[in-house]
Amino acid sequence: MPPLLHNICRRFLLFIVPLSILFSMIYAQFVLWPVLAIHAASITSSNWAGYEAQGHRGMYRAVNMFFTVPHLSPRAGTSVEIWDGLGGNPNHTSPFELVQAGIGSFWDSTRGQVNVVWWYTIDAFVDSDAGTPKGGEQVMNLQVKAGDQIQVFVSSNDNNDGKDLFVIKDLTTHQTATQSFADPHKLSDSATVECIVESPGSGGGFIPLAKFGIITLTSCAASTNNQSKRAPIGNFPNDKIDMANGSTTLATTSPLKNKTNFSVIWHHS
Repeated sequence: MPPLLHNICRRFLLFIVPLSILFSMIYAQFVLWPVLAIHAASITSSNWAGYEAQGHRGMYRAVNMFFTVPHLSPRAGTSVEIWDGLGGNPNHTSPFELVQAGIGSFWDSTRGQVNVVWWYTIDAFVDSDAGTPKGGEQVMNLQVKAGDQIQVFVSSNDNNDGKDLFVIKDLTTHQTATQSFADPHKLSDSATVECIVESPGSGGGFIPLAKFGIITLTSCAASTNNQSKRAPIGNFPNDKIDMANGSTTLATTSPLKNKTNFSVIWHHS
């Protein structure tokens, strides 16, 4: 019997490209979160694939993972995002607050594949586009290309420092982008941790998922409020999430290997 279908409702960022050198992207939408199992389970989402671990409010303080920027098939108007984050599940805690960072890739009819490095925050009550300097989501000053190896690290109130920290490293070019700020209204609720491949959305719908083949995420691991060393996501109660639109499977997630590595396989846009 197929797993129970859960909508994910949450706003995520992608991009609409203006005319010149820099792209200004990022558009919003909310998606319904799945009702999460207490123990490891497989669930289905309309726009997520990957893993989410659950705990209690204030539990998770940092998350880290590695992946390679995918080579997209040339189909204009398709996109994919790869990110990790802390918190933001309204079915697990209230109020909810999410912090996340990652890379969005889309195919542009004139420029080909475009990759954008970003960080983002959202909470239940503050408009994300007004809650942090220059808006809820921010493009980071880091140029990456398909085939580059990437590390994404996100922390929130780690060691009770009152800060959100976003670090994205291009391990191929040895370049790093870092953003940190202190806003008590923008700290994660820290009740969940995510390592996700996403089909972003705009205007209440989803952008077609880019054909990326296989994306492998490694060393998906989190630290907690009483543990400075990060532990594999498989050490915590977690859900494996597949992506589907009705009866159409968009992407599937492999079982965890060594509790920390997994792949997301593209099936359909």
